[in-house]
Amino acid sequence: MKRLVFTSWIVPAYTLAANANAITICRIVVRESFTRNTASMFRENIRLVLISLAHHYEHNDLVD
Repeated sequence: MKRLVFTSWIVPAYTLAANANAITICRIVVRESFTRNTASMFRENIRLVLISLAHHYEHNDLVD
């Protein structure tokens, strides 16, 4: 999720408890002022990051 920092989003990743520590999750917390427009920008930034990661790890079949 470090790539989202470049677009000013902070999405920390956490590992779960000892019996599920192989699983990493991302937690997104938004403010009450989070608008539909802001959500659209966030979604687009996530989409671009996923495309970038797919290309980086040579999973081009995952990209439209």
